Amino acid sequence: MAALTELRAGIREDRAAAALATGEDLTLLDELAALTTEFPLRERAWALRARALYRTGRRADALAVLRTARDLLAEELTAQGAGQLPAALADSSGLLVLDNCEHVLDAVAELLTTLLPACPGVRVVTTSREPVDLPGNSCGNSRRCPPPRPSSCSWTARRPRHPAPHRPATTGRSSPRSAPGSTGSRWPSSWPPPAAAPCSVGEIADALDDRFSLLVVAGRGNPARHRSLERTIALSVDDLDPADRRLFAALSVFTGGFDAAAAAAVVGAPVRDGLATLVAKSLVGVAAGAPGPRRFALLETLRAFGDTLLDDAGRAAARTAHRRWVLDVVTVADAAWLGHDAARWFGRVRAEQPNVRAALADGRTAAVDDALRLAGALAAAGPDADPEAVGLAHVASGPLRYLAGDPAGAAADVAAGLERVAPARHPTKVARGLAFRAYLAAATDPAAAQALLGEALAVSRAAGDGPGESETLMAAGHLARLGGDTATALDVLRSAVAVARRAGHGFADGSSRWHLVKTLLDRGDAAAALDEAESLVRFLGGEPDVTSWLVATHTLAGALGQSGDGVRGARLLGAVSAIGGEVGYRPEEMDPQDSERDVALVRAALGGSAERYATAFTEGVAGGRATVAAVLDELGDGDGAARAVGRSA
Repeated sequence: MAALTELRAGIREDRAAAALATGEDLTLLDELAALTTEFPLRERAWALRARALYRTGRRADALAVLRTARDLLAEELTAQGAGQLPAALADSSGLLVLDNCEHVLDAVAELLTTLLPACPGVRVVTTSREPVDLPGNSCGNSRRCPPPRPSSCSWTARRPRHPAPHRPATTGRSSPRSAPGSTGSRWPSSWPPPAAAPCSVGEIADALDDRFSLLVVAGRGNPARHRSLERTIALSVDDLDPADRRLFAALSVFTGGFDAAAAAAVVGAPVRDGLATLVAKSLVGVAAGAPGPRRFALLETLRAFGDTLLDDAGRAAARTAHRRWVLDVVTVADAAWLGHDAARWFGRVRAEQPNVRAALADGRTAAVDDALRLAGALAAAGPDADPEAVGLAHVASGPLRYLAGDPAGAAADVAAGLERVAPARHPTKVARGLAFRAYLAAATDPAAAQALLGEALAVSRAAGDGPGESETLMAAGHLARLGGDTATALDVLRSAVAVARRAGHGFADGSSRWHLVKTLLDRGDAAAALDEAESLVRFLGGEPDVTSWLVATHTLAGALGQSGDGVRGARLLGAVSAIGGEVGYRPEEMDPQDSERDVALVRAALGGSAERYATAFTEGVAGGRATVAAVLDELGDGDGAARAVGRSA
């Protein structure tokens, strides 16, 4: 009977619509009034009645009918919806899908508590980051979706046989999760938004820094929460309790991600529960599968929204805490990457590069000292800057200038820095700085270089500083080589290698062996030079510093040339040129004299043929890293790193 009644009501609506289409307006008013009285929840009947009134000139009455329909439907469907849906589905079987439930958890739980006991044939799948948390469910993760939603997962709930309420399960989605205008999105449904309509593409791109002003939709029919990007995000954020909202705002200072320890350092309190809540609400994403502690991140739009929740004092406090945390990480790394754990700390600092840049970008006066300690360059040091911070920045900038082909500027920077840094507080910095100055002075002022080396050895040995001692010995070997005493140079350089290995200082180990190869080339010992150079390139291939690997590969090319293998030497030179161009590094600028010798040895092995050299060099350019790998495969059995320990110690 109910079905026939519904069918009859639909036919009456169809008849009224047809009559309106043929101009029968006045004659339909009574019929449509009776229809809306008899079936008050049929939206189409109300729409037809309003249209008939409008067509007869009664516009005010038409508006009144629409208001009545709106109020009635809102009240009745809110009050009766939870009861009517179970009744409608009681005899049905099928699948009901409820998406993004984390935003309306209480309402979903209330609906399912009523629905599922009354509908034994209905199965439910929900998607939510946060569990609906009703008893009687069955849950499981689905495969992760591909980017750009890497953290998505789904949970499935099946109707239990007993009458206990069903608990659907959850899925995670990044929030907001869809592109503007896409079906099912919580974003505004019009794209581009009206605010962007008068703008060119370039102007829109420039305005994205103020995305919350740009991404606004007028949309007369859109709910208020969907009319702007800002309101859409606020719908989720406003549901947070005050502590979680403060945490979300503080996390906006991170760029490129963070772990729980970093968040706790910035907030100054435990964050485990708060992070779990923000992840469940799709406000914080998880970088699953990364090595080490689990890392989290905010989408850039959510990060920008979090920043709007901070007042000036809160923002300044959060940025200060963030900058101090970055400084702590870099300070520990500065010591750790001179030892056995260097590779891990290079990776850690590389992962935190966006946060380091953000800390350096803090232009407030109070941040200058910290920025100097972080930057390794003077930046804009004012007269009130901490002298030790300025000194450390000078010392750190010296090697960077050297790698850029400015040895004179490098020496000046390090000398200025050492005047401000106390050996008792920073023995490694001072010893390495003195050794570096000696290295640079060796070619022009051997006596001054020797004095600097004596001072560096005294500082490093008094502090038990293996890294500093190994770099000092490396500089001493370099000085002996320049003085023509190649036998002493070999002994001192081998001692440098041994000290570096005990300290786990990979840089000094590799650099000392590099000088060892060059000394062997000076002596004309081609076989030993080739053997040592091959093992060095293999060793440095596993280190994070690509510049040392490149310069060693260049020297290996010279050793190949001295051994008579000009073709492979030229191929390596071509590969170094190509890879160096990619990273902005040229070995010939850092080591002009010996680099020229490497090229001359290769050309000589080819009989001076420019054509043969150009052909092999071009092959190396085209192959890049693959060329280096191929030459190493041709030279040995691939176990060069193991053989190198025995040869160099």
